[in-house]
Amino acid sequence: MRVVAAALLALLSTGGCKCSKDKAPSVDAGLAPLAESSWLVPLDVPGFRPASVAVPLGAVTPRPIVIALHGSADRAEWQCGAWRSIVGPHPFVLCPAGVERRDLPGRSGWGTQERTAAELRKALTALKKKYGAHVAGGPVVLAGYGPGASRAIAIAKQEPSFFARLVLVNGGTRDWTAGNAAVFAHGKGKRVLFVCGMDACRHDVDRAVMFARHAGIVADAVSTETGAPLERPLIRAIRGRYAWLVGP
Repeated sequence: MRVVAAALLALLSTGGCKCSKDKAPSVDAGLAPLAESSWLVPLDVPGFRPASVAVPLGAVTPRPIVIALHGSADRAEWQCGAWRSIVGPHPFVLCPAGVERRDLPGRSGWGTQERTAAELRKALTALKKKYGAHVAGGPVVLAGYGPGASRAIAIAKQEPSFFARLVLVNGGTRDWTAGNAAVFAHGKGKRVLFVCGMDACRHDVDRAVMFARHAGIVADAVSTETGAPLERPLIRAIRGRYAWLVGP
């Protein structure tokens, strides 16, 4: 993932969320081009470690949000780099930091489900406060890798109409029960993409897709033989289904 982030150095909404009551800005708002010192910048999140944000440099219209929750021994900036490569330059990519691991300096995991949900919502509020009208209102894409996928399911259940499109990478398939699928569908969740690059999740992917479709959710799965890291083969596989994920 560090390779992906380094390669991307050459590249480059929350109105519907309960954490913000701002109205969505007009598409013809005549915004000044969004300028930053880099395609990837830190974002102060009150009460938590700074998040990473891949910004849509030069944007003159409101842009949607993709949220990426990292794995168990990961870094937010690595996820932001991978997801910028997947989704292209158009959206904001917001990557909460999580909890620093004392046993692995420089790597992060997650706290409790409640802490993770609170951190994500504070990060969304901070993103809206910093970038204002450049942030589009309405639903977001929520992606999770490994344990981050399990966190994504728990968060999406709280407000499916806002966290309406999920990408669960190398994790979350066992947490995606028939009951969770029904809750997501009842709350107007839209689509789920299951992504598997390791044996541990392959056994559960078909069942997870079945639960989603039975509940009335549009769902699909992609897999590769590459192993766990979210690097080029998995990135290409997800990129190939991204237009489907955000489609009508």
